[in-house]
Amino acid sequence: RRLTNEALSIDPGFNLAKALGAHIRSISVSQCWHEPDDTRVATRMAREVLPEARDDPTSLRFAAQVIAYSAKDYEMALATIERSLRLNPNSAQGHTSCGWVNAHSGRPLVAIEHFHRAMRLSPVDPEKGIALSGIGMSYLMLERYEEALAWGERALHEMPNYGSSHRVVIMALVKLNRLDEARAAAQRLMEAFPTYTLTLQRQINPWQDKVFGERYVEALGVAGVPE
Repeated sequence: RRLTNEALSIDPGFNLAKALGAHIRSISVSQCWHEPDDTRVATRMAREVLPEARDDPTSLRFAAQVIAYSAKDYEMALATIERSLRLNPNSAQGHTSCGWVNAHSGRPLVAIEHFHRAMRLSPVDPEKGIALSGIGMSYLMLERYEEALAWGERALHEMPNYGSSHRVVIMALVKLNRLDEARAAAQRLMEAFPTYTLTLQRQINPWQDKVFGERYVEALGVAGVPE
């Protein structure tokens, strides 16, 4: 965040710095590192990037994720990530972003395809844990809870401090009626993210599928995540 701010103070037209700054603010909310105005600022920055970075696939993939997650403008996010991949179809990180945009847009099967493509393109990518988490989340949306749990556990092994992966495991365990394990998983989540609450999750729920979003929060509550 500080470095992107410094870059933009020197060159306000540095689109990649603006897109990355937007992305950092957006994911900071889900990771409980955020500042009060992060969602609004992230959305503004991402929208400012779009007309100026039409031929920059990396800026577009960051902007697309923000527009889906923070702005919840799913149609625009899908169009943006599709353009990013047309410009750079072999970008593993672009496919990871595409997976999350599709998951947030209620298209879990398409999301899973992109996450797997990302891992085929770059098997040891720094964002592999994010792709694994996305596969787990997509299987939650499909109500395939055993598979969601397996992928969520793989994601936590790859990237232990990624909040989404903790939540995948918790919801899968609740839905499998393994409640003692779900409560233990929720305790691990709260140890890693002590300011996380159900209220925060309701505020940031990025899902176009509102029914899934409600089930997601409900499962976290059953496991003992505080209100």
